[in-house]
Amino acid sequence: EINDLKVRLPNNAKELSTWACLLKNCMASYSLDIEENKSRIYGIFRDDEILYALEKRGNLIVQFLAKYNKAVPFEDKIAVLEEFKNIIKES
Repeated sequence: EINDLKVRLPNNAKELSTWACLLKNCMASYSLDIEENKSRIYGIFRDDEILYALEKRGNLIVQFLAKYNKAVPFEDKIAVLEEFKNIIKES
């Protein structure tokens, strides 16, 4: 948990597809990359509502976007990226 945000991994391709529908983006097309461990998609939630998706490939954050692929608000972006920086250092 980061501030009032919760980070989750999708349980399966169907859940990833649901997240993509809610965020109006194409992240469902990444399911094969996820299965092959090329990419990892994280859902960022507040009060059980998905707000953002973050894609990580290895130690690189490739995308971090809100609904309709819009920018994440600065305060949330800084908090989440700072936490991921710590996770990457530990891995």
